[in-house]
Amino acid sequence: MLRPQPKAGWRYYGRIFFLPTNPFTHESKHMATSYPASYPERVSRLNKHIGQGTLIRDKYQSFTMEGRERVCLLAALAPEVIARKEPSNCPGDVMPKWLAHLTPLIDDLGTFDAWQGTIRRYAKLAGDWHLLTGDAWDRLAIKACRIGLGECQEMTPPNLWAAIDKRWSLEGTEAELNGDQLIHLQDLVNKQVAPYRTTSVPGVKPQPWSPSQKSARKALRALTAGRQDITYGGGIESMWRDARGCHIAQKASIDRMTNLLFDAIQKEIDAALAELG
Repeated sequence: MLRPQPKAGWRYYGRIFFLPTNPFTHESKHMATSYPASYPERVSRLNKHIGQGTLIRDKYQSFTMEGRERVCLLAALAPEVIARKEPSNCPGDVMPKWLAHLTPLIDDLGTFDAWQGTIRRYAKLAGDWHLLTGDAWDRLAIKACRIGLGECQEMTPPNLWAAIDKRWSLEGTEAELNGDQLIHLQDLVNKQVAPYRTTSVPGVKPQPWSPSQKSARKALRALTAGRQDITYGGGIESMWRDARGCHIAQKASIDRMTNLLFDAIQKEIDAALAELG
């Protein structure tokens, strides 16, 4: 029996013809992603994907055999990130860059049992966080750093933690450091990121750090990063990735940090609503 000939641009697999997927966008050629015209449309798109069960993890976008689009949490709200799989492509009026970088981590690396509650709470917050000012988002960026550091506290030497708390107070506002104090903090952090523990006992070889201690030291490096990287880049996302390594239950660590961040966002939203009366 002669095999049927596909139309131009189509490929034959068994008994089914498929349009080849665009390797750059992972979209079929007849399935272009349209961008929402307004913020309410973005939130509606996100809630629609949640309601239809077409939100996915570990991928930005895919399509079912029937042609139904499936997207990740970030892409549901900001489809602009799909083409290059880059959170930085999320428009600034949707969310700040640091949260765009953090969203795939929240979506993909938490526990499966908590995922449904996480995405629904995220969508609820997204429906209201357009009320937040730039100052509110800056406070939340600092809070996200504190949350990451909190996961590292058990693995942090007391003298280093005291210096950390001076700059990133876990309660209250961020304390300013002058140049000498910042250099001192950097020196303390650099001692903790050395490849081996130091020892003053003659004849005793330095011992390597444990995996948890390595993760804590990597996360602490974010303290000496510039504010630009923390607020506008992936500094907070990198810190959270490393902070989870301080714990055996790494997925549970992500859930814990996510819930603390969501609590902080809700608190800022409540304050904004109170001002509006």
